[in-house]
Amino acid sequence: MDVQLHRLDLLQCGALQPGTLEVLPVGKKKQQKIAVGDDSGVLQVFYLKKGEVQYEWKSPALGREISSVVMQMAKDKIFVGCGQSIHGFTRKGKEFVKIKTNLTETIHHLFVEENMIWTGGEYILNIYDNCKDYGFVMTKDRINDLTCAPVYPGEILSTIVACQDKCLRVFQGEKVFHEFAVEGSATALGFHGLSPVDNPAHHVGDPVQMIYGTEQGVVGLCSLDAKSMRRTGGVSDRQNRPGVGSGASSRRPRVCCLHTADVVKSGALDLLVGRDDGTLELWNLGDAAAFASQRLEQAPTPLWETCLQESIQSLSSGHITGGDYMEVILATYSGKVLAFTPSGAARDPTGTQMAKQEEREEAGASVMSRMVKGTKSSDLEQAEMKQERSRRFQALEQEVARLKAETDKARKDYQNLSSEQIAMQTTTKVSHRFGLTSEEACYILTLESQAAIELIALRADVEVDLLDHSGTSAILSRSRGDPQNPLLAYYRMQEEGSRFQIRMRTVEGLSGTLSAFVVPETQPKTAHLITVSIKPLALHVNEETFGRFLELVHPKLNYQHALTQQVRMVEPLREVQLQEGETKFLHPELQSVLDQAHEIQQQFELQPQKLAFLHNMVISAYRHKWRLRGYQSVDHRIKDLQKLLESYNLESVSAFFSESID
Repeated sequence: MDVQLHRLDLLQCGALQPGTLEVLPVGKKKQQKIAVGDDSGVLQVFYLKKGEVQYEWKSPALGREISSVVMQMAKDKIFVGCGQSIHGFTRKGKEFVKIKTNLTETIHHLFVEENMIWTGGEYILNIYDNCKDYGFVMTKDRINDLTCAPVYPGEILSTIVACQDKCLRVFQGEKVFHEFAVEGSATALGFHGLSPVDNPAHHVGDPVQMIYGTEQGVVGLCSLDAKSMRRTGGVSDRQNRPGVGSGASSRRPRVCCLHTADVVKSGALDLLVGRDDGTLELWNLGDAAAFASQRLEQAPTPLWETCLQESIQSLSSGHITGGDYMEVILATYSGKVLAFTPSGAARDPTGTQMAKQEEREEAGASVMSRMVKGTKSSDLEQAEMKQERSRRFQALEQEVARLKAETDKARKDYQNLSSEQIAMQTTTKVSHRFGLTSEEACYILTLESQAAIELIALRADVEVDLLDHSGTSAILSRSRGDPQNPLLAYYRMQEEGSRFQIRMRTVEGLSGTLSAFVVPETQPKTAHLITVSIKPLALHVNEETFGRFLELVHPKLNYQHALTQQVRMVEPLREVQLQEGETKFLHPELQSVLDQAHEIQQQFELQPQKLAFLHNMVISAYRHKWRLRGYQSVDHRIKDLQKLLESYNLESVSAFFSESID
């Protein structure tokens, strides 16, 4: 199925946190409105009219960044989590309730049904009844997402929690009923279709069809009832994309948010997945009846995909442009609110075509009436559209000029206050995530900024091997370190981008600190310091680890040894070429080295100490192996190991690791 979704930029607000966008239910008109709360503490509700954004209302600043926005189930009231407070607003924008809780954690997750409120912080789940404490639960690990559904008979809903320790937990009040192990740290939850609370056809005891996402990129489908919780299907982290081969190249990033809607008008619900790298995916789940059964008959199939180059924080759907299409609505880290619609009218960036489409629907113009009007009416309509498009374009130019003037004035005012350009407060938000990928035996540092990143400087007090980077094209430069700072490097961005990811490997058994100085492209210049800890036993060293370690490091050692041998052959082969002129008599491998001499030398110059670093890693692993067995020194064996590494062969090195030293 050929699916095309067109991007529509709706709004640019402040930086956004996960779960801070909601599409309001259908009101008097079919067209729906959107509520979004940003880090400035302002909640705003807006809608699209004739291709232009119109504000319904804005709240005053609530004093803290907004961390959660939800609709009260089966009601038209909006609830907002802000620091340790909960604010309730009517659909017209009136604040009718404010609850100051006694929580010590920020409210990251919120669910409201009638008089009951569920909140989720870092580790604590709290329940309130009529603004009074009803109960709380301290979870075993960090809460990444939270929702509620009628699973068990009782006076309150059951709570489903996605936890960092690779589990989905189901609570009835303060008691846990299910602990369901998933493929990785659970990061996102969703329902197949309407929330059971909003679905009049759903009754307590009926299976709840759920969707979950993980840190490793897996999307799972599961069925939940009072007796059990079982997996029914899913999307693997390595499932192929259209046009992309299998293997590591198809690995999918962390799942941030999930949603289901009939976007392609197939009569069945499609799965929408928002990921950490900005990828938005549309999947066909197949027959709804198959989803509700024990297991899907076939795996979901990809329909459409795009990448926004920054993490997706919220995901929903609704009728936003006023047409008959179900549109995808999302919010990104930097504060962009976007819509993706099947309507071809969205290709007009001025919104003129959407406005005309809306006017036709309001007038109730039929196909027959347009045919009666004839060619003249069509020509007149085209002229009107051209004139309207020109007017909107001029309005946009005037808006850009006004914003540029305001920016220049603000910059001039700042320069008058501080001629030395000393910034006392940051003007943009920078966040990070640092985690270990056990399969690749390396750390991944992800940095994301509200503004484009200009450069990143790294410093560490332990040996760190920088493997590769992704997100934005950048040039890596290194400086010679010292014993206190073995790693000194920085990345200078070659193109505009707000997200950057670095893979790195450390020496097992050594602990230390890694510091990253992130400089966004803002005025005045400010550097954000991010400090992360490197654990000494990140890969949990034991006897079985060393064989796997040698297997993981083998491709890199093999490549570096081959590269070193090729570099040594380049100059002699060039001399042969100068003396003989013709080199067809050379072996094909030697001819290949000669043909690619420039590229080989470039690769070798990028990381001249790579081979020495890898050798040191293997030697350190050998020392740690025997230290675990009680041997304090194996120096008499190190020279033999170094000789084996110089003439590298995996089988020989593995056999040396297995030999007794007694």
